[in-house]
Amino acid sequence: MKKTVILLVALILTYAVNAQSKVENIVKQRTEELTEVLQLTKTEKSQVFKILLEKELKTAALRTEYKSDPDTKKAAIKKINPIYNRQIKDAIGKERMATYNEYKKSKRKKK
Repeated sequence: MKKTVILLVALILTYAVNAQSKVENIVKQRTEELTEVLQLTKTEKSQVFKILLEKELKTAALRTEYKSDPDTKKAAIKKINPIYNRQIKDAIGKERMATYNEYKKSKRKKK
């Protein structure tokens, strides 16, 4: 019985760590993309990483919380996006944010 409980706890912890690392990988990719497009400094890159990580963790929590209600989930995520976008704009500047928005638009058109 003890072995089963220990195994179950180990599996749950492994799953949680794996989910965290997936989020961090996504955030690292986005940060690298921003750094490449906007030539961010190390300080700016660090700030953007922290902001994006916080945003992604909050988004993941909302997805879990509103899993059975897609409309509410979408509305909740839309509500937090401007908050984090403003934080990124404060970290990198208005001009660079405009440049990044143009980059995103051109990237969407390619798809």
